[in-house]
Amino acid sequence: MLSRFRHTRWITRTQRHTRWSTRTHRRTGRLAPAAAVLVAAVVVPSSAAAHEPRSDGLVRAAYYTQWSVYSGFTVAGVVANGDAGRLNQINYAFINVAPNPAVSGSPIECLSGDPWADYQMPFGGATGRPSVDGTADDWSGLQGNFKQLRELKTRYPNLRIIASLGGYSWSGYFSDAALTAESRAHLVASCIDLLINGNLPGLPPGAAKGIFDGIDVDWEYPGAAGATLTNGNGNPTARPEDTRNFTLLLAEFRRQLDSAARANHHRRYLLTAALSANPTKIALLEVPQISRLLDQMDVMDYDFHGPWEAHGPTDFQSELYPSAAEVAVIGSAQQFSVDQSIDAFLRAGADRHKLLVGVPFYGHGWVGVPDGGTHGLYQTATGPSWLNGGSPTWAQLEALGYAPYRDPITGGYWLYDQASETLYVVDDPVEIGQKMHYILRRDLGGTAAWSLDGDDSAGSLGAALALGLIDH
Repeated sequence: MLSRFRHTRWITRTQRHTRWSTRTHRRTGRLAPAAAVLVAAVVVPSSAAAHEPRSDGLVRAAYYTQWSVYSGFTVAGVVANGDAGRLNQINYAFINVAPNPAVSGSPIECLSGDPWADYQMPFGGATGRPSVDGTADDWSGLQGNFKQLRELKTRYPNLRIIASLGGYSWSGYFSDAALTAESRAHLVASCIDLLINGNLPGLPPGAAKGIFDGIDVDWEYPGAAGATLTNGNGNPTARPEDTRNFTLLLAEFRRQLDSAARANHHRRYLLTAALSANPTKIALLEVPQISRLLDQMDVMDYDFHGPWEAHGPTDFQSELYPSAAEVAVIGSAQQFSVDQSIDAFLRAGADRHKLLVGVPFYGHGWVGVPDGGTHGLYQTATGPSWLNGGSPTWAQLEALGYAPYRDPITGGYWLYDQASETLYVVDDPVEIGQKMHYILRRDLGGTAAWSLDGDDSAGSLGAALALGLIDH
């Protein structure tokens, strides 16, 4: 909720200006025969105890990234490919968490990290950027992605829009913001003012009010230093106190969101969080307490493996189940799967109905990969593929015409070209469908995909997601 990469260090959701950058993706083609792969105690506000009723079914969420507009994927594109009608929630990523640069000595608060994209960029008319409602923006009022999200809600009144805070590039101040009761209260109040009450700099009061139905906290990661690459991102000031302070911060969000709901006569503002799938980071959370505070727990079940492992072994980035063949190559300490992450949260005390399985709408790849009798899987590489900055889209990968394979043990899907010795791992519609079946079988809360610019013009990945969950 990245481009976002990780490994055991698991970096996630970087912004468009970082080395690991944006995404996009697309649908499946005709499958080749599957390969014969080797294998084989915080005080919880009273309102938090009541889980948000899932009156419209399981959560079918996906992230729309602030910077997608710069690559030509606008909110109108979510309508054009049909995904807007398939989802019941869109998370808007990201809102910055930092001191206000315009105010000397400012405490940490919610800020627009890109005012032009968020609420100043015009859509429609001669801009070359289609608007959701087909009209040109009034240059004197609210514009940008926020205006387009408002138009989207008008067209799809049952669609929730959630504002996501932080992400990997903007998590550096979370630890400081959560440190004291005063700093927590100030951060949350600023988020309520900006996102819930819609008070944007330079616009009339309440210009963006009514767009967002809640807040998603994407702190990467409480208690774990995130600056494993020398880019200053993540949580470089991680403290042992982060574990407790994250819970206290969520409690403050819940308290102020409930107060805002009463003031605005809103039924309930949702509070959600994007959480690492890495068991070592799960262990740094007070899972029972945050589970009671949150409406949704988005488990970031992707980037298990990728370009940071430049020389391999090549491996799936979001496999559903583990396999003995994989463990034999990489060892159990480096082996991750969706099933293992969900089990870790359940053992730690999470409410299963609040757990969302994260699904990637993008892939990773390697070059210089020998066939090795496994069509390139679990093999060494001479380096990562930099197609689309290391996050190739589904559309790009399908267009390559590489031979597709599927591992019946892990559920993983990959593409391999023997002539160029290039391999890509990516979730195709079939694998996404398998994950939706898994969600139903495990009685989980739903799914959250990263990110909508990764789907194709037909919405093939979103269709697979919705087909598996809608009407259940």
